[in-house]
Amino acid sequence: MFQFLVILQIISLIVLFGEALYVFFNLNSKMHSFLFLYLIANIVNQAGYLFEMNAKTSEEAYMATRLLYLGKVFIPVGMIIFILHFCMLRIPKWVSVVLCLLHTAAWFLIATNDYHHLFYTSMEFVSTGLFPHNIYGHGPVYYIYQMIAPLYAVIDIAVVLKARRGFSDKASRSQFRIFILSPMIPLVGFGFFLSGITGGYDTTNLGFFITSLLMMSAFFRFNLIDAENVAKDDVVDNLNDGIIATGHDGRLVYFNKRARGLFPGALSDKTDENSDIIRDLHNKAQRKEKIEIGFRVYSVLEKEVIRDDLFGGKLYILDDVTETEQYIRQVEEERERANEANVTKSQFLSNMSHEIRTPMNAIVGMTDIMLRDDLPEADKEYLDNIRNSGNALIDIINDILDFSKIESGKMEILPVEYEPLTLFNDLKVIFLTRLGEKPIRLTYDIDYDLPAKIVGDPVRIRQIVINLVGNAIKFTEVGYVMLKVTAKKKDEDTIILGISVKDSGLGIKKEDLDKLFDSFTRVDAIRNHSKEGTGLGLAITKQLAELMGGDISVQSEYGSGSVFTVNIPQKIADHTPATEYNYQKESADDNNFTAPEARVLVAEDNEINVKVITGLLEPLKMHIDVAENGLAALRKVTDQKYDLVLMDQMMPVMDGIEATVKIREHGGDYFEKLPIIALTANAVQGAREELLTAGMNDYLMKPVDIDALKSKIKKWLPARMVIEDEGNANNADNGNGNISEKKTSDKEKKKVPDEYGYLDKQVGIKHCGSEKLFNEVLLDFFKLIDKKADKIEEYYNDNNISDYTIEVHALKSVARMVGAEYLSELSLELEMAGKENNKELIDEKTPELLGRYRAYKETLSYLDSPKEDKENVSNDVLSQELSKMKEACASFDIDTVDEIMQQINGFDIKDEGLSEKIKDLDVLVRDVSFDDVSKLIDEIIPEL
Repeated sequence: MFQFLVILQIISLIVLFGEALYVFFNLNSKMHSFLFLYLIANIVNQAGYLFEMNAKTSEEAYMATRLLYLGKVFIPVGMIIFILHFCMLRIPKWVSVVLCLLHTAAWFLIATNDYHHLFYTSMEFVSTGLFPHNIYGHGPVYYIYQMIAPLYAVIDIAVVLKARRGFSDKASRSQFRIFILSPMIPLVGFGFFLSGITGGYDTTNLGFFITSLLMMSAFFRFNLIDAENVAKDDVVDNLNDGIIATGHDGRLVYFNKRARGLFPGALSDKTDENSDIIRDLHNKAQRKEKIEIGFRVYSVLEKEVIRDDLFGGKLYILDDVTETEQYIRQVEEERERANEANVTKSQFLSNMSHEIRTPMNAIVGMTDIMLRDDLPEADKEYLDNIRNSGNALIDIINDILDFSKIESGKMEILPVEYEPLTLFNDLKVIFLTRLGEKPIRLTYDIDYDLPAKIVGDPVRIRQIVINLVGNAIKFTEVGYVMLKVTAKKKDEDTIILGISVKDSGLGIKKEDLDKLFDSFTRVDAIRNHSKEGTGLGLAITKQLAELMGGDISVQSEYGSGSVFTVNIPQKIADHTPATEYNYQKESADDNNFTAPEARVLVAEDNEINVKVITGLLEPLKMHIDVAENGLAALRKVTDQKYDLVLMDQMMPVMDGIEATVKIREHGGDYFEKLPIIALTANAVQGAREELLTAGMNDYLMKPVDIDALKSKIKKWLPARMVIEDEGNANNADNGNGNISEKKTSDKEKKKVPDEYGYLDKQVGIKHCGSEKLFNEVLLDFFKLIDKKADKIEEYYNDNNISDYTIEVHALKSVARMVGAEYLSELSLELEMAGKENNKELIDEKTPELLGRYRAYKETLSYLDSPKEDKENVSNDVLSQELSKMKEACASFDIDTVDEIMQQINGFDIKDEGLSEKIKDLDVLVRDVSFDDVSKLIDEIIPEL
């Protein structure tokens, strides 16, 4: 019998060691760590007991006992913490630490028993029983430990029983049965040992071994060693959504805690008990109906589970949408109120268009005619005032109508190829006219590296620049206004066109900056009461910039001026850098300096030009030498040191380009770094590249402008030689206001929940300017989905890439306006693909575009709810309104057409066929397809 027990101990050690190795190499979680602790403690305990069985002396037996307890005291700790983690009961880390420390202290008392005898009071080695062993007298700590160990087992069983009630599927119940037995078996073994019927053999150890086998069998059977699957089960079971799964035969195979809570006592593994629930969920999912449970509303999603192309069952997901449903009802109520307010707005804008603009045009026109006559100066002055006031009113009206178009999504961006330098140069005449008699200096700073031709909407860019510069002139009484244009390359075919307008005007208070771009808002109204305007210019500028994919920012110091910066992406049509038109490059205030120590060489063959240039340079007090051609310049540069050279491009004997090449060929720091600025009248494309390739540092266009000349010299002279004019510098500082031109982006935003499915409402409101107008644009977007999607699909199927590109371009803008950002980005990608004739990308992305676009039909279906208080009208009244609409279409009067359409939508039309035609008419009106509107009206009126 003794030999059998020894063999049993050895087998236990081997098996436990194998189990411990397997767990060690699959440690993936805390649960596995404490299982590993349990197995190691078990190994030490079994090894100690084996040594005790084979002890020959009392001292050997006592040493074996201390080894045995080194493992035995940690077995309950490993077991209880493992059970807690398995049952997904999270415990604080300090609890685990305290338990380990307490049991370590228990073993320390056993190991040092010789000094205090708290665990064993006496010890006697006997040869009776199955094998020789020590008989111990037991102290107080021994009895405490013997009481605590069974208590751990009882706690383990209680924890498992409590956790088991939360699981009703077969797999879970099988797992919990095993883990209920696990602590019970050592407890039974301990009972047998205390009874004395085992002949001195501690059957508790055998119980621990059997428990390890049970736990490992559960781990292999249910794949509990896979931490990923355990984590997935944990996550799914604790989701806020109810999850119910059925097999291929329709039988219930799984449900999580949330689902059990929604159907308390109704879900079980018995198919007959669940058939009604499964059937009801299937019907709700098919009809896309909501299900109400208590005071909550849930949507039901049914998904088929496919494994290896075979049907594996169905998954039902119950999502709590109570708050969303409440919000949708609130939105519908707000939309009704917004529609009522919108009628008032439309009437106002329509009246503005017809009742004011028409007579004002007549007033201005007649005034121009009268000014052609030979009238007294006083009369001409009166007529000029009338004309200027009339034009101001017309500008106000146009601003209001432009803003209305943007709000309704009818403002379309039309990209064409244009020359940016030509655009900005033409605007200079307009700005000079607006300056009038104001003591303001208008300066330009145009980037040399602007591409010669770019693709964008020059009409809208022109409108932005006029608005910004016009505002700067309006609010600047003295000083300067500077227009700065830069080009920052975004990628190989795109630039960011930067337009900056800086002024030395009134400036803006910090508290007013946030409302600067609001509609119909004028900041600092008391101070600016004499300034004409609607307060729409900046709001329109902001929305135009954003429609073109750009942004606008402002920096200002109250009383010292402002800087407005607009950044707009533009496609490059011609990468050749545009030639600079003789613009003033900087404010003259920045060029008030002298350089008495500087020595400058002017290489110019024309005597008049020499006189002009030297005369312009005279205030700078520099030492100026002259060379009549390139060869003379080369000799002078070689003979003495110069700080800067102004080199004419075309000269006899040796031209400026050849002279520059030869200067650079001398080598050495002086010849390589000597600043050489070309003087050229060559404005053709490519001239700049030729000059820079030759080794020149910069160039000036003839005829030379004083500010441009001074700016170049200041740029290239060593800074130590430049002496600022302190008086003028201070004035310049006051004028500029030390305003930093660093841009702050409007793109930074806080993400909000997708309250409209795939739409970001907050982004939409930002683009539209107000929630009311966002709702209006959203309705237009919704009404046009079918027509626009069908048109895109038609052009795609017909391989009509040109019209296809136009349609996705239009979709890009309107999607952005309503906050459908991904749809807008996808449209932009396909627009670029269309322009590049990239059929492969079009074929790949078009189905996704159409799918996402048409999906909004369902997402926004609540917008199509019919009005209950419609007006009963006769066919005659309807016919009259349609005739008025046709007349308005003929004069392209958008406001009147919209107003009549809203009125007709309020009519109660009983005839189903006629009602469908009215719906089609509404779509055409929203699309501003007035030719089609007129044709459809011609079809409807005879039927009335």
